[in-house]
Amino acid sequence: MNSKIMRSAEGIVGAAISIICVLLVIQNNQLKKQLELTGYSGNIVEPLQPGDDARPIQCLEIDGKQSTITYTDDYEQYLLFVFSTKCPHCEKSLPNIERIADEVVDSPVDLVGVSMHDLDETQKWVIDKRVNFRVIAVTDSTFEQRYKISGVPTVILINRKGVVQNVWVGEVVGDRLDEVLNSLSIHRSS
Repeated sequence: MNSKIMRSAEGIVGAAISIICVLLVIQNNQLKKQLELTGYSGNIVEPLQPGDDARPIQCLEIDGKQSTITYTDDYEQYLLFVFSTKCPHCEKSLPNIERIADEVVDSPVDLVGVSMHDLDETQKWVIDKRVNFRVIAVTDSTFEQRYKISGVPTVILINRKGVVQNVWVGEVVGDRLDEVLNSLSIHRSS
């Protein structure tokens, strides 16, 4: 009789543990989703959406010269790679961003790396990583808010009228790399 009670108790405890595990997985997924939408301030930030306007960016070019990205040059599209010099996900994305840079040479697409750090730290990162595309350091303190940066890396595709065409938040790997490449105004041989 005692062994039947023990087996019954073990079964109940096992079922309870299984239910708790399922609930924890659900809660973990909900928290991950919330963190994807949370900016540095801790407030929920919905990323830019296609059709949103992208305002000019005040910045410093890597050589230290003041500049403004206005989306009115001769390019059809602007691809912004917003990153942090300390972000492991940005670093993991870097080889694919460099691949995109190689693909857009002599095309109507302007790829711009947008560093969330000051010029000195950005310059060191560019040299250390041997970056093969244009990188700027944001000097506009409202950039993160105006561009609704919820995390890095973020890739934003903007047309020559300053209208957002697409936004990708997170690592640029696998299918996401293909999505970005297929969204660009370049002719690729498959």
